[in-house]
Amino acid sequence: MIPLRGENLLTRMGSSWTKNKLQHRRVQRIRSVRIRAFRAIDDIETSRRFAEGHEGILKNHGITKVSSTDNSWMDDPNVYVLVMTSPSGHKLYGGARIHLYSEKQPLPSQVVLRRYDENTDAYYEKMAEEGCAEFCALWNSVEIAGLGIGAKTLVKCGWSMCAKLGIRYMFALLSPLTKRWMKDLALERIDELGNDGQIPYPDNRLIATITKYTHPEGLDILKDEFRQQVEDLQEKPQQDLPSTGIKGTITVHFDLLK
Repeated sequence: MIPLRGENLLTRMGSSWTKNKLQHRRVQRIRSVRIRAFRAIDDIETSRRFAEGHEGILKNHGITKVSSTDNSWMDDPNVYVLVMTSPSGHKLYGGARIHLYSEKQPLPSQVVLRRYDENTDAYYEKMAEEGCAEFCALWNSVEIAGLGIGAKTLVKCGWSMCAKLGIRYMFALLSPLTKRWMKDLALERIDELGNDGQIPYPDNRLIATITKYTHPEGLDILKDEFRQQVEDLQEKPQQDLPSTGIKGTITVHFDLLK
């Protein structure tokens, strides 16, 4: 799980007052968003758009290849997609994927860890006995900045779907930037794999941390507001809730798995 943001991030963002002003106006026009969950094979077109958005942002960050950009997942019935879109679905602001463990199709982090640790498959197979999956390809656009929604909102949705999908352990690869989220997201480092839970990824310039969320015990670790939101979405996967950020309040239409 290496969340990235913005189609024109870093070098382009803030390059001129005019661009900032236009960006501000574009954000202000957003009054509501929809967060939808679906099985990848049930909506190939949206899956394709999600993949294109993810790959585009990776390229803007100088990353040309990561395990989660292998688009064979679009044909995998064990993959679910979360997308954050405009109410009509025309604009896509971000998303993430959940891969359920399968003996036929290894999880993205499993493929990476095999390069560094010969015990990888044995560990994943053991976790799979109680149900495991991976939360990956997390990204969001700069267009929704300041609206009180973003990467962590998508994580809440993912955690709320654990019971429905039979997930006890949810794996996630964290970048150096998102490693600081571990406590907030009730993630624990998997010291048994790699170099005390760390590996060079996606290249030798960065060190990723392999982590896992445990359901339902992880709920007790989450901060009260975060836990309440996860439990609320678990109970009512389809509902409208307000979200308030520095740019104002919008409506979030949740349309998760029943």
